[in-house]
Amino acid sequence: MSEYADDSTIGDEIDTGILMIAEKLQTLSDEYKPKNNEIRNG
Repeated sequence: MSEYADDSTIGDEIDTGILMIAEKLQTLSDEYKPKNNEIRNG
């Protein structure tokens, strides 16, 4: 049986991957916001 048995499974895997990436980007942006504010405030 193929790893890519049907399109719906592939779609779910892609959606999960996108959600994981989005969460990581949100976490990174939240981590950098305070540093950017400190730099702006001098």
